[in-house]
Amino acid sequence: MASDQHVTSKIILQTLLELQRQGSTASLEQLEQLEPDLACFVMERLGEVHRRLLNLGGKPKASQRLYHQIEELILVCIQAQRLSHYQLWQDQQVQGPLDKLDSPSDEQLHP
Repeated sequence: MASDQHVTSKIILQTLLELQRQGSTASLEQLEQLEPDLACFVMERLGEVHRRLLNLGGKPKASQRLYHQIEELILVCIQAQRLSHYQLWQDQQVQGPLDKLDSPSDEQLHP
């Protein structure tokens, strides 16, 4: 299957650095505002992963590190995909202001 190659290593690194700068909690809160259903699914599954890691009986610090690594993986994948799509739409000059894609106005939320 051919790749569209829109999620580049540059975008992944940019997303990873942004996540490390703002923290995973802020990133999850931002995702919750932009994509509430996806954020809910991610948080539910991360909670389940965390419980299962702790139930394995390993060292709590090691389990916590692994949990944060999984959380980072998920958030970087989602945000890198969003950023690459945003850049693709921007390159193709989609009709309408693109800056409103991430922060819809009240009129867009409540027509």
